[in-house]
Amino acid sequence: MDFVATALNTTDRHTSTEEDLIVFEDPTVENVMVPPVEEPIRVALEELPVNEHHPSIVASQNTTQKPGTQRDDKRSRSPTKRRPILETPWEDRAEILTTRRLLGSGIERIRAKTLDAHGFRRLQQLVKTRPHSEELPFDELLSALVEYLDHPAGPTEAASTRALIFRTQALACIRAVVALPLHGQAAVRRYPDAICAVVLEAGSYEKASLFGNDLVKTIDEIVKHADEEIIACLDRVLERDWQGYSVDPVARKRIITTSLSTITKLMGSMERKDEDLNLWQRTRMRALVVRYLADHDADIRKAGMDFCLELYAAIGKDNREAFWNGMKGIGEGQLNLLAYYMARRGMA
Repeated sequence: MDFVATALNTTDRHTSTEEDLIVFEDPTVENVMVPPVEEPIRVALEELPVNEHHPSIVASQNTTQKPGTQRDDKRSRSPTKRRPILETPWEDRAEILTTRRLLGSGIERIRAKTLDAHGFRRLQQLVKTRPHSEELPFDELLSALVEYLDHPAGPTEAASTRALIFRTQALACIRAVVALPLHGQAAVRRYPDAICAVVLEAGSYEKASLFGNDLVKTIDEIVKHADEEIIACLDRVLERDWQGYSVDPVARKRIITTSLSTITKLMGSMERKDEDLNLWQRTRMRALVVRYLADHDADIRKAGMDFCLELYAAIGKDNREAFWNGMKGIGEGQLNLLAYYMARRGMA
């Protein structure tokens, strides 16, 4: 009996407790939907700061930040602990370092003559597409390409399709380098060596061939972009004794005719830039005319005649007496022929 009474009393006590529990509702917030908290959308493999949403971190930030003010991390840093500001963004900086490493590897392989056609094309792509910087070794690249072309190809190498492809790609690399804005840099001082190497390369190939056209295009690009080195390029071509570079009469003819046409292009570029020929240049040009108009090769004589007409158009009109005094070494037959061509062009 006692056990039953105790159980009943316990049941009654729990029942009375539940009956006494009353829940009150606030009528002012009736039918108000609380918007759910939206979590920011996270992208896969996104970098997250550690403990970004930890309650203790958020609470500490709220207590340290004054109401009505904006947090400024820059003011909280000490001036001595700030990172140095680089002129180039770190992404471009990393790309420049990578390009420098790849160019250095290509330069070594060019000098070792182990670079294939794909490697040459890769170098062209690096030069054309990567960001330009003065830290990149374009002067060393141009020097290596000049060394590669400096020695003319022999008969066997000139007939080799593989060697011809390599030399064609080397010329394309030279054109890509000289087309860059390299004003005031060390690579510009390599232009005289480059243009002489291309002229010498002309001795091994026909002008009418595809490679001969590439040679002409390369010379035109150097002349076009050799602004500050145009006089140095002209002096370098003038001072070379081109007829002594080959005993082969065909190669000798190609080299001499290419050198004369290159001098004419350089002279025209100087005229467009209002650069006057100095006394040494004029004397040297007149000596070349006298020499090549008396040459035994008909093609060389024709090239010398064309060069003489261009020289007269540049310096002879203003001072005809000085021009003809410098032509005293020319034979009477060549003088008559020269006067005939001048009359046909309206120069007389």
